[in-house]
Amino acid sequence: MSTRPNVLFICTDEWPGVLLGCHGDSASQTPTIDFLARNGLDMRKAYSECPVCIPARRSLMTGLSPRSHGDRVYSDTMRMPEATTMARAFSQAGWQTMAVGKLHVYPQRDRIGFDDVSLLEEGRCEFGVFLLRQFYISIPDELLEAARIDGLSEYGTFSRIVLPLTKPAMATLIIMSFVTVWNDYMGPMIYFTSDRNKTIQLGVQMFVGQYSAEYGLIMATSVLALVPVLVVFLAFQRFFVEGIASSGLKG
Repeated sequence: MSTRPNVLFICTDEWPGVLLGCHGDSASQTPTIDFLARNGLDMRKAYSECPVCIPARRSLMTGLSPRSHGDRVYSDTMRMPEATTMARAFSQAGWQTMAVGKLHVYPQRDRIGFDDVSLLEEGRCEFGVFLLRQFYISIPDELLEAARIDGLSEYGTFSRIVLPLTKPAMATLIIMSFVTVWNDYMGPMIYFTSDRNKTIQLGVQMFVGQYSAEYGLIMATSVLALVPVLVVFLAFQRFFVEGIASSGLKG
């Protein structure tokens, strides 16, 4: 069996090292990072060559200065420079690499050398904005003009005409957001340190051992985890079949 160590690299966004519990900040609660610092190497004199978010990520992953990779401000549509990234270097050396969280690269699905990427920023509020916008632009202008002719103000048109028609999109957003948050695994695993506070998704993993797994308990727990999702879906599923045609607009 290989004795090659596992490498866990945690990068926080715009969070200086002095604001960590392991560095004496009593207001910050960072138990997971504190644990890693106590059992690893704490380099307190390390610094970033660039203090800006995206350029700092480019420098960190490529080892290039902002002058070399060309991003000194916040160019979120600039591709990663053609250089061997830290992730690619680990992959070429035989490690299996995976990124979890927010890479903040362009395009968003660019792996920048990682074998696999799980973006926790996918499906955030941007999806809700996109979903509702697409629904709003599908509402006929004739319906809104009719409301204005009848004397409704813009706020009245939105609250009495547009908002009731938004129920299908809102129901879809509620269900998808609930399922995303309910099935979240990485977040609770990072935030919660006590077994009493862990979610049922983390509880399923507790039935998996190094050499065996309690499949009966895993299946039973999975069924229990499905119940809230099923309740939310049944509560809102009727709105899926309601569309703009049910608004009363004719001809």
